[in-house]
Amino acid sequence: MNIIRSSFALFVLTVGGLSLAARGPRQAPAPRPESGTPPGNLQPQERRIQRTVAVPDALANAYAAGTRNPDGSPGLEYWRLQVDYVIHATLDPATSVVTASESIVLHNTSGDVLDAVRMRFDQNLFREDAASRMDIPNHTGGMVVTALSIDGVEIPVPTGPETNRRFPLPEPLAPADSSLIDVEWHFEVPLDDRSSSLRMGRWADSVYQVAQWYPRVAVYDDLMGWDTASYDGVWEFYNNFGRFEVFVDVPAGWLVGATGALLNDPRTDASERHVWHFVADTVSDFAWAASDRYEWQVASADIPGRGEITVHLLQTAASTAGYPSLGEEVSRYLEVYSQHLIPYPFPSFTVVEGPELGMEYPGLIMSNGGGPLAHEVAHQWFPMTVGSDETRVTFMDEGFATAMTSLLSSYRGDTEPAPARLQRQYGSPVRFARFPPLLPADDPDSQMTSYGKPRHMLRMLGGVVGDSVMWRAIGDYAAAWRFKHPSPWDLMAFVSNAVEQDLGWFWHYWLFTHAGVEGSIVGVEPNPRGGIVTVRQDGDMPSPIVLAVQCAPGGGPARLSGPGYVLDDSTVVVTRPVDVWFPGARELTLDLDIGCEIAQVTWDPARRFSDQDACDNMWPRGSRPVFVREWPPTARVDAELSCG
Repeated sequence: MNIIRSSFALFVLTVGGLSLAARGPRQAPAPRPESGTPPGNLQPQERRIQRTVAVPDALANAYAAGTRNPDGSPGLEYWRLQVDYVIHATLDPATSVVTASESIVLHNTSGDVLDAVRMRFDQNLFREDAASRMDIPNHTGGMVVTALSIDGVEIPVPTGPETNRRFPLPEPLAPADSSLIDVEWHFEVPLDDRSSSLRMGRWADSVYQVAQWYPRVAVYDDLMGWDTASYDGVWEFYNNFGRFEVFVDVPAGWLVGATGALLNDPRTDASERHVWHFVADTVSDFAWAASDRYEWQVASADIPGRGEITVHLLQTAASTAGYPSLGEEVSRYLEVYSQHLIPYPFPSFTVVEGPELGMEYPGLIMSNGGGPLAHEVAHQWFPMTVGSDETRVTFMDEGFATAMTSLLSSYRGDTEPAPARLQRQYGSPVRFARFPPLLPADDPDSQMTSYGKPRHMLRMLGGVVGDSVMWRAIGDYAAAWRFKHPSPWDLMAFVSNAVEQDLGWFWHYWLFTHAGVEGSIVGVEPNPRGGIVTVRQDGDMPSPIVLAVQCAPGGGPARLSGPGYVLDDSTVVVTRPVDVWFPGARELTLDLDIGCEIAQVTWDPARRFSDQDACDNMWPRGSRPVFVREWPPTARVDAELSCG
């Protein structure tokens, strides 16, 4: 692979002699000299700070083709496939079989001539001979395809356990042309006793959550062409956007919740069956649930910039009684996320109960009441709106959805992240060296890789650029890539430009290494005006210097003679930019003039920088630390930190 080195400060790339440049962020200011000492008082070089990120050939080619820009935005020539579905499905509760037919229109919006199409048959995961990485407790026959034609030409139906197959097209599909695919199939909805994570299933033989249920066209994009990944039960999905018109035929008296808008009257007459008609525009998937045990409740959410939408709740009577605040909570989550990022994009939102602990689909989440509801709602932004590749880069949806729940702290009245919890997150139980880097995904099913580590990454990013600045940048990124397919390199470049900082070092260490910061206070020499403070970073990842410094009793008021923040009359937060470490030192000495003798110092009071041992973050060791919750800090948090 030919690697092009790119610093996110300048974004100047050379591809085959062709230079592509985009406006980069302003350069970070030079470190300020410390009072009475040379700048930083650098020790002999002990580490080399990597400040650039390698850009793979596929991205460089996309820059040259104009489909993506080096600043992380979609290019003028950006395209994605449009795939539209009309599906008719019938559920027979007596056999738990769904019988269906569909017409798919594949619009070739690329500039390429397509000679084949790849299709996915995700239901084959439940076949006994499937290549699954999950424990499937109840096998079925998978997806039984009974008829398949492309542009009127009958194709031999697939009979194997594959979940991703290639089919030659009868005639090459030129750019701007379309192809019609007709499929007939059936499958048994697998039994799920609520103990597995199958993302779908039936419970108590009368509650059905139906997903990964229709043959679909695989993604074809400008970076890798056709997506050839199989569905193994662990990885999630990478889907095209398109329009769905779906008719679901169920027994009379049953209720159905689904992706999209319901077009017909849900009330049933005395007939034996009833057809529910849904339409969803510009969505990446379609899921539904049905039961004769559901109670239907509604709430409303006032989406900033859009107005009021309806929230539908389909639950059993026991769940309705046990969770009366569900509608209010979901509505507030939608409102808060919309306020901080971009408005929730779909016309309504539905929560359906069933066997699944928690699973997200466009405009709909499945929950059995025990899952992380706020997390599943957050997935409406990532990946249902920003269509990243969930199969290969899980952090771009799971990590972002996990981090988004921190936006709810004011609504919930949280005091988190509390110091005790932060110690659990960043202290000895969290050994960052044990977690695989996010790119490439050494262990894609690792909870820490997909959820925890990217959440910590975004917490640190907020500690570097400011929480509100970070979320504004992520909101702008979501707006730019709304209903598109960004790559990790698009994310890195876009956010770097949005916050106007060179973040090449940050992305390198978080996404491509096992490194942590491992900061500590080596020593303090107090004097009447402040003191000499020596700090150290034993990890390979650098971070800004952030110190909460307290005056001795009777001293003060505390003041600043350099960058930082005044918390109160006795406490200041001293900061230095990350680039003071770039020359290579592991130790730096700061001569601090704060207007009083130093009594106590806390490294990283916001607990943003990865650290295995929080107990060396205080001086004197064992003293009561200063904590702050948000960044930039506005007030201190009074709490203890237990050190053995």
